[in-house]
Amino acid sequence: VFLYTFIALAITAVVCGLCSFLLQKAVFDSAASEEALDTFDCDGLELDFVREPYCFSIGGEYAGLAILNSFIEEVRVLVCRAEQEYGHPIRMGVRVPDEPKTAMRLGLDVISWIQRQYFDLVTVSAHWSSIDGDLPIDMWKSLIGDRPIQLAAGFEILIDAYNRRGRAYQNVDLDTVMGLGCAYEAMGVDSI
Repeated sequence: VFLYTFIALAITAVVCGLCSFLLQKAVFDSAASEEALDTFDCDGLELDFVREPYCFSIGGEYAGLAILNSFIEEVRVLVCRAEQEYGHPIRMGVRVPDEPKTAMRLGLDVISWIQRQYFDLVTVSAHWSSIDGDLPIDMWKSLIGDRPIQLAAGFEILIDAYNRRGRAYQNVDLDTVMGLGCAYEAMGVDSI
């Protein structure tokens, strides 16, 4: 039984400088979020900026901060409206890169989102499919402070000890998940 039903909306873009058009606000249209919230009576909505975090062309990340902040604000307003319509809280979550500085360098102003309390849940995770046993939980806890925002450590299904050509991925086994789960719980995360 799932406590929360999250509708995952992955914000994706093409890499290698082919996405300079993303600096146009029209690309970050909240219509998909609005349609999902109008169609489904959900418990939560998650915006995933880890799967493909390249939202802006190289060199355009800082210029894109205001565009993405505006998009996040529009989605938050839509969620509040849906809460009124459905008569229950709708949690809003975000999945972001493991380091705040990495997020900022990608055009994701997570620190501002935390300060404005746009999200109920912040999940920090390694990029793509490899699990990370050294997420900077203490840094994220410090940024969140006493705000009513839950912090989660994001797990993935593969282990990639180091990035090299010809590497062989391993599946994460139960012992690894249990060990990391205990470690992150001891570090103070609210969920895994």
